[in-house]
Amino acid sequence: GSGAFRASYVYFTEFLASQGFVVVACDHAGSSRYTVLNGKVVKAGGPRLDSSQDDRPRDLLFLLDSLERMNLGADSRFAGRLDTSNCAVTGMSFGGWTAAKTVDMGDPRIKAAVLQCPSLVRGTLGREVRTPVMTMIGTEDTVIGDEGNRLCREYSAKATGPSYLVEIKAAGHVTFTSSEQYNKQYGNGIGTSRSLTKPGTTYEPLPINEAHAVVNSYTLAFLDVHLRGRTDRRADLECNAFEQDIFYVFQH
Repeated sequence: GSGAFRASYVYFTEFLASQGFVVVACDHAGSSRYTVLNGKVVKAGGPRLDSSQDDRPRDLLFLLDSLERMNLGADSRFAGRLDTSNCAVTGMSFGGWTAAKTVDMGDPRIKAAVLQCPSLVRGTLGREVRTPVMTMIGTEDTVIGDEGNRLCREYSAKATGPSYLVEIKAAGHVTFTSSEQYNKQYGNGIGTSRSLTKPGTTYEPLPINEAHAVVNSYTLAFLDVHLRGRTDRRADLECNAFEQDIFYVFQH
């Protein structure tokens, strides 16, 4: 997300790594809170931020190209161990839009995408969405708001490929981060938060460990099916296992 950095989502990245996926979490120079380039600290803002809308999707493809070189021997730790023809992209907020735009660019190596409260209002996506996509949103998200949530629901509904919409009822924008590790009352999904659906009031979000369990559970089932080809996991994508806490819509 804009202003965040790669450690902002460790609940998600470390979980996926623990399940056997190779996870690459990147910082986007000028957009991330800070980035170290050639030994120098680059803070958010300036011309790099101004160009980040275009740069971010290209950053992801650059990383895939770099991983291919590592797999071919440029880095002995990864040589022969990576399948760069079978990748997923994920992202939250600005990163969610970045992932959606990367899918829109049509790179054949990208076989799936997980978008967490993506800020789809940021730009135009012109390609028909045939790549399997899981979109996750919080009903009470006051950052992307009603319009942002509407665009996410519409994006999921219009997809012509496999599409899954996970909407956590008592969740906000920051639900999809690990910000509770340094502020348990961060707001917008962590601790008492302002309500989007009932303006002027507050709500108590789904406990963050439970919300993260929802995210990780559905993401793993999705990637097992669409990256690993595990047809035995389709049943886990065809039911609402958290019926009290989420709205869930899918089409294979």
